[in-house]
Amino acid sequence: PLLDLSLFRSWALSATLVLALLIALAMGGVGLMATLYLQLVAGLSPFETGLWLLLPSAVMIIAGNLAPALARKVHPAYILTTGSIIAAIGMVVLTRVPSVSGLAMVLAGITTVYVGAAAVGPMAPFLVMSSAPPHKAGAAGSLASTAGELGVALGVAILGIIGTATYRGRVDVPEGVPPDAAAAAQDSIAGAVAAVPQLPADAGTASLTSARGAFTEG
Repeated sequence: PLLDLSLFRSWALSATLVLALLIALAMGGVGLMATLYLQLVAGLSPFETGLWLLLPSAVMIIAGNLAPALARKVHPAYILTTGSIIAAIGMVVLTRVPSVSGLAMVLAGITTVYVGAAAVGPMAPFLVMSSAPPHKAGAAGSLASTAGELGVALGVAILGIIGTATYRGRVDVPEGVPPDAAAAAQDSIAGAVAAVPQLPADAGTASLTSARGAFTEG
């Protein structure tokens, strides 16, 4: 078989795979929502968004290189636990981001999540392969890669669906907005931002404020 189910009999292997999946899920979802926030709420261009996201990415690279070195002195379980807690703290920070002047908090939250994830990411393949029999190390390593890729895809899908559903339930399109623009604003924050130039100044401001509030406060 392509997948040897007997590998999952190892508690250490299974637990590490689940943790790798959850960390990747968090990173995928955070990356999506943070990018949307920076462009559609903070009003940054795609280029500016990319520049700001270099900061957490650089910190993640540094932390990812430090984790294996630290694992030579500290039990890997402590590194995984600490990294997961740090990532969870970052997620909590991101839930407190306001709809106005929230750039610094978003970057702080993303950076914290990425630091925690960087402590887990490099360690997961090593722990998975070392927990499997030597002749099955290759198959175990492929499971670690699959868990990471699946986690990112699930993060984008799940948090994207939750974010969209929450936004649609909280957005309040002001009166006087044409039906087409109102439908676009009700559908997504991207639609609300795209519809603003078609609206009178007061209606456009009110619609955009409501959309940004629904996106962040939801």
